[in-house]
Formats: sequence, structure tokens, C-alpha cells
Amino acid sequence: MFQNKIAILLLFIGVSSLFADEPPTLNVTRTLGTITVDGRLDDDGWIGAAMADGFVEVQPGDNTPAIVNTEAFVTYDDENVYVSFKAYDNPKNIRANISKRDNMYRDDFVGILLDTYGQANRAYQIMVNPIGIQGDGQKIGQNEDESFDMIFASAGIITDEGYQVEIALPFSSIRFPNEDEQHWRITFFRSLPRDDFKRQMLWSPVDRNNPCILCQLGYLNGIKGIKSKRSMEFLPSIVGTQSGELDSNNVFQENDFNSDLALGIKIPIGQTTTIEVAINPDFSQIEADVTQFDVNSPFALSYPERRPFFNEGSDLFSTGGHEWQPNIKPVYTRSINDPSLALKVLGRIGSTDYGIISAVDEETGIIIPFEDWSSLVSVGKSNVNIIRLKHALNNSSYIGGVITDKRYAGGSGTTIGTDGLYYLNQNLAFIWQAFTSITFEPNDTTLSESINGIKFNGNNLTADFDGESYKGHQIFAKLSRKTRNNFSNLFYAEKSPSFRLDTGFLRQNHQRNFGGNYSIIQYPETDLIESYSFTIATGRVWNYDWDIKERWLYSSLNFQFKGRMSTELSFLPTSESYLDSMFTGLRNFMFNARKSFSEKVSLGLYGSNNISIIRYINPPEKGRSKSISVWLSFKPTAKIKIMPSFNFNSAQYLDNDDYYYKGQRLRLFITYQFNKYLSFRLIGQYFYQEDFVYGDVYKSFDLHPLLSYQPNPFTIFYIGSSHDFDEGPNGYDSFDMFHNSRQIFLKFQYLIQT
Repeated sequence: MFQNKIAILLLFIGVSSLFADEPPTLNVTRTLGTITVDGRLDDDGWIGAAMADGFVEVQPGDNTPAIVNTEAFVTYDDENVYVSFKAYDNPKNIRANISKRDNMYRDDFVGILLDTYGQANRAYQIMVNPIGIQGDGQKIGQNEDESFDMIFASAGIITDEGYQVEIALPFSSIRFPNEDEQHWRITFFRSLPRDDFKRQMLWSPVDRNNPCILCQLGYLNGIKGIKSKRSMEFLPSIVGTQSGELDSNNVFQENDFNSDLALGIKIPIGQTTTIEVAINPDFSQIEADVTQFDVNSPFALSYPERRPFFNEGSDLFSTGGHEWQPNIKPVYTRSINDPSLALKVLGRIGSTDYGIISAVDEETGIIIPFEDWSSLVSVGKSNVNIIRLKHALNNSSYIGGVITDKRYAGGSGTTIGTDGLYYLNQNLAFIWQAFTSITFEPNDTTLSESINGIKFNGNNLTADFDGESYKGHQIFAKLSRKTRNNFSNLFYAEKSPSFRLDTGFLRQNHQRNFGGNYSIIQYPETDLIESYSFTIATGRVWNYDWDIKERWLYSSLNFQFKGRMSTELSFLPTSESYLDSMFTGLRNFMFNARKSFSEKVSLGLYGSNNISIIRYINPPEKGRSKSISVWLSFKPTAKIKIMPSFNFNSAQYLDNDDYYYKGQRLRLFITYQFNKYLSFRLIGQYFYQEDFVYGDVYKSFDLHPLLSYQPNPFTIFYIGSSHDFDEGPNGYDSFDMFHNSRQIFLKFQYLIQT
């Protein structure tokens, strides 16, 4: 009887697959005329172009007929693939603002998702708003990489029937198989933001029961006889700076003006490989990092990477299937702080991507992790080498390997490991990561003064840089299942006491983690709620010797309301052992809400109320900690955007209202967009932090104006300054601030393609 049921089930699955909806196919032909990218679609080159229509709404609808019509057209010549759109709508409803590149996602826009290898591992994302402002990125499995930039031409115009967009995507900007006829996967999409909610429409329907979006793209056939024709690129730049700062007598001293030349060279090798060299590169951030509260954090802080040299290929150097892993990044490019020379190689052989990063870093910091804290140690100059391989399997699966090495001050840190993601079936995935580290310490204890005397690994090793050598390892494994209405995972992770990541980011080691979660999401057909979800999760944390460190239970409730509003409530009760003391009755209650009132105004609110460990005092205690954050996005005109934000953090004693510490951060971000290339940006940030236990006060004000001209992602001219004001001589009872330092800088960088 059981065997008969199995046979019937297998027969049902086989028959169902025969009648399953196949993704649509578009057969394109070479253009017979020329095309000028101006948004008008009246060139002879569009005659006979293949047309894609029949778009469906995939959000909030579930493959329902779209409420507006959209048509996409495709053709090609020897240099470009051309895509155009006719987006029908009442022109009075269309949202189109003048903005910088990659800042048009609150507007109406159309675009394509293009997988040139058809393996559902990575796809190019290209988006254009109704007046031609560009956006681009990459879809990596289930994640997105918005830092990716590419060169393509675009234009858009608003018409009586809606708007039209033209795109010319050069074959030199993308990678594809070296074959006479290309067989690509593609979908066309349209975003329709309105005050009720944001509608997303696609050419190829999406099954919400299948988490692999790239597996459901349509097919694009017929492109023949094309070559990559990638050009050699030179990126010369000149940087000028002039600075000043207060001396020991509180007199502001002006320094001489300095200028420096830099050169970036990108050399294509064959169809798929690129070598990029940066000589004396300027790796300025342009945008200041957000100040983080660290008074009660015993761990090193992580910051996002914004430098273009490292952002290109960042998806390749990420590990673990872009899934969450406890406190580990094997490749953390911000650890390469101030390189004087950098080399990067990106390429592909068959289904295997490879990448190499080498750099000479003039000012290097090493994160030294321990069981309950970590420290950043400066070691001066270093040589960094990273090698990455990533072999693509079908349906977003992959297997990869990484080798990293950093040599500094007579010591070194090497990491070797593997990672991967494999879909056992449509909904079930296995994610893993395993690394071993080999550390040779420098024999110079003056470099490790801040951590000298600390012992670890069962007191067999010292933190002192005294010439010791040791090995460590890390393991992470997760089983993840996702369907239309459910999401669950089960994971295990361990990090030995001697595991290090000198070229990565590691908050702590000497740890074992085990946990899992289950989430349910529903899409009710009501006039109020678009979707809601509930998550329950639990886990245990031990040190590497299996002594219990933490027990936790997490629950959250999320609502997505119609009217573009979302809320989240979460509760996290925990017990934790910290510095050999067990703290019970800890808890974290969090509230998060976001509301988009209109095209011009959005508001966000975050708050938490916790019973937490006050870690920075000796001995540590339990206290009441709170955090409140409010942010506003306001566009009074199509060219101006104002984004103020406020954050308050504090911790108080359990038995009275006295404070351990409190702090606040006020940040104002203002942009004025003169046209699509020229913009002005001003960042102002006030930060105040007071420690009542030790009597320390930190108060600062930063101001960062910047004028920039950027006709493409790589050609840029900017002039700006950075002003730092610190606490005045009257102490924290006064709001007097001294102009502590100032830097004026300019940069001109121009992309030359041969």
C-alpha cells in the first residue's frame, strides 16, 4: 500500500511538471537600421524588434494582471543590445525626479534582469527612470549587490500616454559565453510607486513557492556573432588636499597644500578576464562613516565598504552564500586601510569565477579576537594577498574556496577555507563554510602593548606579540528551507580559541553556536494588510570547551500595511555568561516602523528597551538600556532631498534612575541635484557621549560639504571639505566647540577607454 502511494505521488509530480508554466521566450533579430538613444523610439532600427508584453503584477499581487500596460522591445547590433520600453499611464501620476545615479528607486522606473550564463547564480540589474536617470547592480542568488557599476547609455521622456525609455547596453560592459549564438535568461520589469503601495510588474511570472528568482527568468535567444570587444581603460586622477589642526597650545595651524597623482589601469584579457592596477590610489570615502556608539561594546566595529576599487567583484569575495553567519567575514576589504599599490584580477573559466586582490597597505590594523571581547592593534605596513575561486552550479548553487594572507612586522596571518551553497531541491538549501588559520606572531611586544599579558587557548598562548605560532579553525553549516508561506533554518557554528582572520572581520572566537528559526508569512486579501509574518527562533551558545555562554529565544511579528507602512515588534529574552558571571533575566524589546506618506515624505522610527549587561565596568552588572532612533526623508522639490536623523542611547542602574552612560547623535544629510550629473551634498553630524561611571565625555561636530560632477560611474570631479569640532575648554557643561581640524580636498578622475 505504501509503495502504491509513493508511485502515485511520483506520477503526479511527473505529470505536474509536464503541465507547469514554462517561462516565456523572446527570439530577437539583428537591427536593420541605426538607433539613437534619446527615448523617442522613432528610429528605423526599432522596426522589427522583438516585443515582450503581458506583464503580471508580482507584488503585492501574485501573478495578477497588471493594472497598467507595459511593452518592452529588444534588438542588437555588433556593439550593443538595445532595450526600450513603452510604459503606459496617466502622465500626471508618473514620479520622476532629477537625482544622482543609483538614487532613483523611489521614482517610477523600468529595467531588465539579465543572466548571460543561464545558471541562476548572478544577473545584471539595469534600471532607468522616466527621464533617463540610471540605476544598476547585481542579483546574487537571493541577494542584491547595489555597489556594482557598469557603463551603458539611457534616455527617457514623458509622453501623453505615459513614458518611454531607451537603453543601449554595450557588449563590452557585460560578460557572456564565447559562443556563436547566445542563450540568455532575462526578464523585464516595471516599478509603479504610488501612495497606496509600490507595485512590481514582471514579464515572466514568479512562483512565490520557489525562492530562486533567477531560475524563473524568461529566455532570450537569437543574438549571434557578437564578441565582447572590451577596451583597455585608464583612470588617471589628481588629488589635492590642504589641512589644518589645533596644536598643543590650542592655536590653529595651517599646513601646506599637497597634491598627488594616481593611476588606475584596467586591462582586458580575452573574453572574461580583467586585470586592474591602482597606483598610489586615492581611497577617500567621499561619504563619512556614521558614528557608532561603542561605550558598552567590547568588540571591534564593522563599517560598510564604499570604495569603488573594492566594490567591483565584492559579490565574488563574499562567502557563505550571502547568508547570515555569526560574526565572521573571511574577506573584509576595510582591513586594507591605506594601500599605496593595489592589484585586482577578476575572471571566469567555464563555470568558475576567480578573483585575486593584492595590496601594499601603509597603515594596517589587525583585529585580535577573544572569547568576550576583541581589540584592534596597529602593526604598520603590510602586504595583503587574497585568492578566491567560485564554481557555479545550476539553480543558484555554488562551491568556493578562499586563501588570504597578510604579512606584517615580521609576522603573518594566513587563512584557507571553503564555502558553498547547494540546493537539495527547489526549497531546501545547504550552506557551509570551513576555514583554518595559521598565525605567526611578530616578535615585537611594543606593537601589542594594549593586549600584553592576556592569555588564551587554555592559557597556553599569550596575546603578546612574542613570536608564537598557532593554528585555529572555524566551521559554519546551515540547512535552510523556504516556501511561499514558510521559512526555516537550522545552523551550527564553531570558532576555536586560536582562530584568527587578519584579512577579515571576526568579533570573537572561542565559541560554539547552535540554533534555528521558523517563520510563517501570509498574504491576506484585506483592505488594510498586504502581508504579515511571525518568526520564532531559539539557540544556545557555548565557549569552545562547551561551557554554556548564552541561551536565547527570539520572536517577532511583522506587518506590511497597504498605504506603504510597515511595522515590526520583537522580543528576545536571554541568559548570558560574561567574564565568568552568569546573567539571567536579560531581555530585548524592539519596535520598528516605517511610513511613506507620499512621494515627498517618509518617516522611520526605531526603539528598544532592554535589560542588558553593562560590559565596560569591572565587575559587569545588569542595567536598563534604551535606544531611540528617528529619521525623516523629505523632498520639498524634485531637486532637493533632506534627511535628518536622531539617535539616543542610554543605560541606567536597575535599582535607581542614575545613568551609566548616555549619548546622542544628530545627523543631517542634504542634497541638491542641479542636473543628472552635478550635485551638492552636505552632511552635518553632532555626537555627544557621556560616561557617568568614569567621568568621561566625548562631544564632537562634523561638517562635510561636497560638490561633485559625475557623468558616468568612473569619471568624477569633486571639491569638498571636512571640518571637525571638538569639546571646548569649558568641559561638557558648555556647548563651546573648538575647530579641531579641517581638510579641503579636490579630485579629478577621468575614464579613458582605448
